[in-house]
Amino acid sequence: MLLTLVLLVPLLFEIATATVTAESYLDTVLSSALQLEIRSLEYDPLPLPDFQAEFEDHVKIFGKVHGNVKYTEGLLHGLSLVRRQGDCSGPYYGYGQPPVVNCSVELDQLSITFTGKLKYGKLPSTLIHAQANVSSTILSIGLSYYPYDLIHLRSVSFLRIGQIKVKFTGLGSILNKYLNVLETGFIEHAWPAIYNSIGKDFQFALGNAFERILYMWYKK
Repeated sequence: MLLTLVLLVPLLFEIATATVTAESYLDTVLSSALQLEIRSLEYDPLPLPDFQAEFEDHVKIFGKVHGNVKYTEGLLHGLSLVRRQGDCSGPYYGYGQPPVVNCSVELDQLSITFTGKLKYGKLPSTLIHAQANVSSTILSIGLSYYPYDLIHLRSVSFLRIGQIKVKFTGLGSILNKYLNVLETGFIEHAWPAIYNSIGKDFQFALGNAFERILYMWYKK
């Protein structure tokens, strides 16, 4: 029993030290290397793909009226405004694998803007603007140590997906009654674009940021 305790204490100390160091390292990467990487890649703001949202209306005299909005010039703001969320956990060990530490990061200042060209029936097209804020989005990231003091981003997954709250300008009094329909169509198309941008572009920038700073929290 005493021998087991003697062997266990150093291991617990190593795990605690590793986690604390990982948190300090992550804070440094997020506040410095990631900022440089996103600036270098021109990811803040990040262009978003165009999309089109369709809707229909029923008018007593004319019957069914078709409408659509073509959204262009989309930009995602705030990918550089990220911070660690809570404490890291680990390291976790796998047979023949480097140790892994799991941490969470939060994107809580994301916003998007689009210019829209709204067409309703035979009425002239109307230029509108959409501006939306995205509530807190939290990602779980797994970090592993490889040789030569390199930290690698091993995994990224969504723990919490932010909600989109959008406001439109330029609708005018006549088209303002379609606000709810426009909100629904906008969110249905905008969120996949945001999701893909975080899962692809932000992950790419974050992975590069870790490799910018040579640092080893785990020591054999």
